[in-house]
Amino acid sequence: MACYKILKKHDKLCPHTVCCRYYLERLHQLPWIRADHSSVFVVQMSDLFELLRGDRTRKANGKKKKASERDGAQDFVRTTRKYWVSPEDVSGVKQNIAQHLPVFLVERERVKGLVEAAAGESGDGVAPGFAGLTLPSHADSQMTNSVYLDNVHLELYHARLKKAPRAIAIRLRWYGPAPTGSVYVERKTHRESWTGEESVKERFALPAAYIVPYLQCKHTWEKEESRLRAQHAKNDRERPTSGAELKKIKTLFTEVQRAIESKQLQPTLRTVYMRTAFQVPYDASVRCSLDTSLAMLVENPAGGPSCTALERWYRDPSVPLHRTEVTRFPHAVLEIKLALGEGVAAPDWVNELVASGALTEVHKFSKFMHGCAVLFPDTAQEVPYWVDDVSLRDSLQHSASVETGAAR
Repeated sequence: MACYKILKKHDKLCPHTVCCRYYLERLHQLPWIRADHSSVFVVQMSDLFELLRGDRTRKANGKKKKASERDGAQDFVRTTRKYWVSPEDVSGVKQNIAQHLPVFLVERERVKGLVEAAAGESGDGVAPGFAGLTLPSHADSQMTNSVYLDNVHLELYHARLKKAPRAIAIRLRWYGPAPTGSVYVERKTHRESWTGEESVKERFALPAAYIVPYLQCKHTWEKEESRLRAQHAKNDRERPTSGAELKKIKTLFTEVQRAIESKQLQPTLRTVYMRTAFQVPYDASVRCSLDTSLAMLVENPAGGPSCTALERWYRDPSVPLHRTEVTRFPHAVLEIKLALGEGVAAPDWVNELVASGALTEVHKFSKFMHGCAVLFPDTAQEVPYWVDDVSLRDSLQHSASVETGAAR
């Protein structure tokens, strides 16, 4: 911005030798301009505030607390609220949250855990073999892909929209550009809070190569159990799965597979975004996630073979995306999750952030429902209330087909 103002002033004083556009184009090509500096402006700032707050001590206490909670019931009031954040407010919101919660990066926490475990085993607080180790520098966000399953009638979409009791959403999630490692099979089940029950999210991991056989019901639980036992036998360091954990995985594995078969579910919609997570490790009392660069796309191209026909579980990347097969959401999505004791108020900084004017609360906003409503207008019999928001008009018009008369 400073360079722009200087160049603009130059052009005003020297109209015969204008140079603003030329130098701005050159500037935008420079590596230090094009690079992602979030590791400095967000992650390192978050680390500094973490040291000042003493979150590592809270982490150790959180480990003990988590272990003790397994032995007794805990009464928490859990709430989840979702907000839209305009692109120009994203940096400010990130900096605001980073002052109170550290950026949570899975790979960094894994390295920290190894160092702390080694230091604890040595007895003198020094981790042998880790001397001089510096934690890897990371961007503040991670690409997250979720492929949602539904049938040709969008049965799961309509059930979720109507908030039908125990309405489910099933998705396949991976992190990073391509699914090269584990893929998480997740099921979200809606339950009304007035019944005393909470909505739940459950998941288990499968290697990417097993997803298609699983969707085809060829990869049965017997085969998966054998694979898990063989995997644990090869890796001595990995903690073996207990009988109770295996039973829980088996229930979820078989119930999801039964739903896929009975409802004729197939890959339908994908959501792609960059997620920045904020959380004190081992402390779930306050958690935030901010999703930016959000886009939804159709998994089965119009006029082409479906993923099922091609024996794929996500869209062939070589197939071009038509304008009507993708929609780009114009806002970032902030999710604030609180798990506080009964009668405990939310932290002041959370209330101040909500009242700052940078957030617009959208009750029960869903990326899955938004994508289905926009990209399947002929099948979606009803649409969520937020689709009428004026700030979405350009995004909706860009994805609309010419036949609807709403296309730009």
